[in-house]
Amino acid sequence: MAAVGYEQRRIRTIRSTWIILVVTLVLAGAIAALLGGLSNLDPETGERLGQASLRDVLTAAVNPIVLVPVSVLAAMAFGGEYRFGLIRQTLTTFPGRTKVFLAKLWVVVLWMLAFLILATAVVVGVAYLFRSNVDVDPLATENITYALRALAFGVLYGLFTFALVVITRNQALSIVIVILWTVVLESLLVGLLGDRFEWLPDVLPMTAGAAFVTGDDMARNAAVFVGVLAVLLLAGWGLFVKRDA
Repeated sequence: MAAVGYEQRRIRTIRSTWIILVVTLVLAGAIAALLGGLSNLDPETGERLGQASLRDVLTAAVNPIVLVPVSVLAAMAFGGEYRFGLIRQTLTTFPGRTKVFLAKLWVVVLWMLAFLILATAVVVGVAYLFRSNVDVDPLATENITYALRALAFGVLYGLFTFALVVITRNQALSIVIVILWTVVLESLLVGLLGDRFEWLPDVLPMTAGAAFVTGDDMARNAAVFVGVLAVLLLAGWGLFVKRDA
């Protein structure tokens, strides 16, 4: 519990945490406004076609652009300590490395979840401003279940960065790897090799995670997404426990 309390104080007193929160909410609101304004437009005629589903706007909460600052928050758990050499002080204060790892993991999950819940609330609020274009019914079952899946995806996305920082000890590199893998590499792999290897999209973690959010074959896609993440987290934990600080 002492390690958890230490992590809570650390993340709460760092100015970057609150800057990240503001950036996350601003990005989520801006993308939601864009989607709210364009979601019911016919791409060919430019005419309004009734009201779009709130789900179309809720995608803003897990847009890769919004998830970048969230992943930065996750990366800071270990990244800052490795960068400035503070990890030695932390491990001197709390010698149990597994406890330190779990404390950082737990606190980061809680804060990412809180940030994403606030971002989702902002998205719904912005969608309400475009209620002539969007059918805003946040309590509808399909919207609630979508939002819950999106929250899970966002938190787990951040944990990919968390795990890579522990493995590489490089905060910036880990953030970039996850962004490039999500936005560029998986799309290239599917585009170049998807026709030849039809099973390829089914084993790519971010593709599987995105499909889980949309509700497509949720059990299989969740297993792929969480399974790859679990391997990275276990690898990170093993390296953190065994190697020198």
